[in-house]
Amino acid sequence: MSSPDAGDMAGAVEAVLVPSNELPEDATVVTGPIVKGKDLGEVLDSYHTTGYQATHFGIAIAEVEAMLKWRLCDDQILLNTARANGSVTDEEAKHIKAKVFLGLTSSLLLGGVRESVKYLAKNSLIQVIVTPGGGIDGDVVRSLAPDLVTIGTYNSTTSNSKQGNIEIHPSAKDIVIKHVTTILEKCYSESNTWTPSAFVAALGKTLNESSVLYWCSKNSIPVYCPSIIDGWVGDAIHAFNENLIDNNKSPLKIDLIADVKNMNCEATKAKYTGMVILGGGIVKHHICNANLMRNGANHSIFLGTGQEFDGSDAGARPDEAVSWGKIRPGTRPVKVYGDASFLFPLLVAKAFVPYQQQQLKKN
Repeated sequence: MSSPDAGDMAGAVEAVLVPSNELPEDATVVTGPIVKGKDLGEVLDSYHTTGYQATHFGIAIAEVEAMLKWRLCDDQILLNTARANGSVTDEEAKHIKAKVFLGLTSSLLLGGVRESVKYLAKNSLIQVIVTPGGGIDGDVVRSLAPDLVTIGTYNSTTSNSKQGNIEIHPSAKDIVIKHVTTILEKCYSESNTWTPSAFVAALGKTLNESSVLYWCSKNSIPVYCPSIIDGWVGDAIHAFNENLIDNNKSPLKIDLIADVKNMNCEATKAKYTGMVILGGGIVKHHICNANLMRNGANHSIFLGTGQEFDGSDAGARPDEAVSWGKIRPGTRPVKVYGDASFLFPLLVAKAFVPYQQQQLKKN
């Protein structure tokens, strides 16, 4: 084998040792937390410069903080537009905030993330929730029979129904369906046509203060459920309607189309919007599609494990949503790859709770 000659080595050196550009003055140097004690806030503060998904989480914290801080009076371009069309006074502009859409998959309201969501609803830190039918089921069962939802194991041999490492006692479904049927009877006596959001609001009024739906109903936060028939509530609606038909009565109608319009109007009538989406599927698309109607959201935070390789909406990266017009170009959307069951409580504790505490001090 022949040895490389000087010319070969010179070419290799030239290719490898390419002259480097100077680092920009605002470059962020990678540095992680120096854990000195029990101050988790200090650890989370360092995430922005830690790299990898920690940096994405740090960006998510910053985006939530900016979203909550926004006021129309501080946005000169939007304020001038509002002044021109006479839609708000300068005094009103001081109190107009970003409309925050929270989307979450059904498993999260069955699990302990429900308590973090309840905090947001109780303090009106979110303005719209979207969840599937199973999310309604989870909140109702944990309100009516919390002892029936327990931590199990993946290989448990009990007769309980399993959702990951959470177990639900078989009697839970009967409790939920009986309660929902009672609300259906009351609603039907008032009208035979209900939107999912109106029915969920009526249901929330009957639950206790541990419930997300209770606080949403109390604080007039609409809960949109485009797949309300897919779950225990749907089973109750089906059985209720079969009974009506058997007794020669008109069936109860669930008006999904009216709620699509209501959901779209939530976005189009907002001056400024933010999306916080946990997981994917129907809740992610429902929120993103509504924001498409206003040329995209201003802040977008996604927490989930979905990957983009299969073309799923759940796994799509934020730049895909930008290409559809669901997120505004020039904004700073972020996706944190990870399980929302541990990421979201940290995000609430680090971004939403301090904001709420500051607001209480001001008032």
